[in-house]
Amino acid sequence: MVERIDPGPGVGADRMPRQVGKSELVKALETANVNTATDRGASWVAAFKEMVRDARPVPATSFVTPWIARNMAWMSGHRAAFAAHPDAPIIDVTRAKPDSYPFSVMIDECAADRSGWPEDRIKVIRSTFQKLAEYLGHDDAKRVSLVELSSFKTKMLRDYEALGGTRNTVKQLLSPVKVSFKWACSNGKIDTNPAADLTVDNVKVGTRPDFTKDETVTILTAAREREPEQRWFTWMMAATGASNREIYSCERADFSLQGETIVWDLRGTKTDCRERTIPLPGYLAREGFWQFVQSRPGKLFTVARVDEKVNNWIKSLGIAKTVYSFRHRLATQLRNPRLAIGDDLQRYYLGHSGGDVHATYGEMLVDYLLEIIERVPSPV
Repeated sequence: MVERIDPGPGVGADRMPRQVGKSELVKALETANVNTATDRGASWVAAFKEMVRDARPVPATSFVTPWIARNMAWMSGHRAAFAAHPDAPIIDVTRAKPDSYPFSVMIDECAADRSGWPEDRIKVIRSTFQKLAEYLGHDDAKRVSLVELSSFKTKMLRDYEALGGTRNTVKQLLSPVKVSFKWACSNGKIDTNPAADLTVDNVKVGTRPDFTKDETVTILTAAREREPEQRWFTWMMAATGASNREIYSCERADFSLQGETIVWDLRGTKTDCRERTIPLPGYLAREGFWQFVQSRPGKLFTVARVDEKVNNWIKSLGIAKTVYSFRHRLATQLRNPRLAIGDDLQRYYLGHSGGDVHATYGEMLVDYLLEIIERVPSPV
């Protein structure tokens, strides 16, 4: 605390002192633009230097001396000194913790507001944010910059390349990071979205090779001998063309019978898949899939990373492809011009975005979809 002698007209040597504290030395420039801040700050810096030049220590007789003594005692822990100045004000000078927004809170709030991600998806999202926190040395969403996210992305690309992974894998892992920061900014949790321009370039999507007819017969026939979760995960991939995440997240309550047709109500999420209701091909029911559904108390698939286990098993059959190729195979079959299936219905069945919205209208949609999916030949 210092006193500054403010000049005043006609005051002379007896002009009154003015206390100068923190509030006098802090100025909000009210802009995020560096150039504007520099311009505005120049005059304030000059005024600050003038205050420092004219300042002098507070005299011992000043009325603030007891306050200084009491506050210093608070800082140093000498509580006995408080008794000497019982009427002096106390100010807790303990530095306040910055108002942070932890990654974990951002994930929880974003998931809740967006109707939630599937639980297994949230585990992957938390893992990615944990790696980001370790890389940054903190977990405060308010302190993250695009430069830091870009550097983290580069590290991920190098790490996954060393493990034989793809750029598309890194893009998929960063997708919920972008979604979370965008949500936090849109809802006033953070001032700016550091991930707005974050991207992974040169990613090829949709180039996975289809299974041939012989490969399909080999896999599905052999799958009948696998344990139930691996068997039905494989058959569902082949029959529905759904994503591995959609299948892994499904529950018994998502399925119903309409006559002899099994109908699947995909709950979906706003980023990972599209909510839709589709009938399953009749051959899946004839294989006994409904009995499997009825045997499950909740989730149909509980084995950790059942898709990876299926992929390893497919490799053991001498087939250098993954179970995800079944989704691409069904997309190819639906495009067969001889089946005369409209593009909007193809997109709706597979959960692809961009289809005409009228494809989702109408109470008889399941009946129409059943008719078109039955045009696709049974794989075995």
